Amino acid sequence: MSHTVFYVMSWSSWKWVASWDQSVAGPWYSFARLVLGIFGGRLDYDSQDYLGAEFQASTRESFVKHYEDVRMIAKKKNVPLLEFRSEDGWKPLCEFLGEKVPEGEYPRINETKDFINLHRMIWLMAFGKMVAKTVGPIAVAIGAFHWWYGWDWRALL
Repeated sequence: MSHTVFYVMSWSSWKWVASWDQSVAGPWYSFARLVLGIFGGRLDYDSQDYLGAEFQASTRESFVKHYEDVRMIAKKKNVPLLEFRSEDGWKPLCEFLGEKVPEGEYPRINETKDFINLHRMIWLMAFGKMVAKTVGPIAVAIGAFHWWYGWDWRALL
């Protein structure tokens, strides 16, 4: 999480860029803040706080406690539990589920570089929407002003 979610959420411009894109960046930013706030024990974090040692430590403690709780409940209720890591591949997962191991490699998606690149694209789309929503009307206003007063654009060059 230090190299993915915490890193992406530490971009100080998320707060203002996300507000310009209510279809993708805005909802993602709000959701990420909510989830991280729940795990971190506070809902009033600013984007820069996601780099802080206090936040990361409290989030790590929440994750560790969650896994301990799941282990305890599974043991108490005598429920089979698989602690799976994607690096282990298909075998332990399929054995646990009683299924045949599929042919081919276990899929590797959402790796660090992919996660960061995806969120860079989301940020760029939101930035583009901000530019379009601000520069476009300004350009139209300037054009209308020049048209209204009959100014010759060549005189400005």
